[in-house]
Amino acid sequence: MFGSEYDTTGPFFGLHNGDDVPCAVCRSTVESSVLMIPGKNSCYSGWTMQYHGYLVSGNHDHKSATEYICLDEHPEALVAGGADQDGKANMEKRILLNDPDLIHSQIQALERKVQDTMAKYTDLTTKYNTLLTKTNAGGIFVRWGRKECPGNNTELVYSGFAGGSWYYHTEAAAEYVCLPRDPDLTTKFSSSDALMYGSEYDSGEFGQASGNDVPCAVCRSMVESTALMIPGKSSCYDGWSMQYHGDLVAGAYSHKAASQYICLDEHPETLTAGQDDHDGKLFYPVKAMCGSLACPPYHNNRYLTCVVCTK
Repeated sequence: MFGSEYDTTGPFFGLHNGDDVPCAVCRSTVESSVLMIPGKNSCYSGWTMQYHGYLVSGNHDHKSATEYICLDEHPEALVAGGADQDGKANMEKRILLNDPDLIHSQIQALERKVQDTMAKYTDLTTKYNTLLTKTNAGGIFVRWGRKECPGNNTELVYSGFAGGSWYYHTEAAAEYVCLPRDPDLTTKFSSSDALMYGSEYDSGEFGQASGNDVPCAVCRSMVESTALMIPGKSSCYDGWSMQYHGDLVAGAYSHKAASQYICLDEHPETLTAGQDDHDGKLFYPVKAMCGSLACPPYHNNRYLTCVVCTK
């Protein structure tokens, strides 16, 4: 495990090359869905913006795979841990345990803590009651290969273009992303280290010509809060609702760029005017290989299905 740094040749983020990167893990107390939208600096109607910034990833020429993340538009740096010893090394303060002034100050401190605790309790009670008035909803998933969401009590957040890294860049971001059709772009930077390409079907096995571009739809369940993709299954387990099923796909193992497993709809579509073969982030069906993979239940050289379920 290593730390992270801003590795720019100029102060593009308002910081310097080599400055260490902080982070904060946050939890909404009133909303159940969280979504990072690449290529946008504002949220769609009905969504609350938490922060906006710049899409970043590792350098495409490096050997380690990365991912696309959203860096805050006003990034900070970690403060160096220099020790400040002034006024601390040789000071002692002695107190008398029966000092009336000390006891009085401690009682006041306890009273303030009780007041703070009651205020936090009141705030949490208000937030809890707000949550009770909301439905148990919010599971988000991407329907790869289709432009619309399934009709299973879902809403379309946005319809877009599947994208990602170039299939032969060794440290390019690994994951597939669903890019919106109405991007907010910037001219603030000048480097060419992290790149975004479109995605293509690089096989005629999906019922589409090789080179056709891949659509996607970001969907949100309006009645269920959890979304799960199950590899190797074409149906959901008991108690779960199926949103769609299809074929497990990923990048080719012989290519240099890392990728990920995603679920391509069983009836994939193409983007209009996207038939030219430019490569980019590519899709291939995934087959099982016996050995460390248990066979049975799996079978050598059989292709894997997938299903996206909500609950």
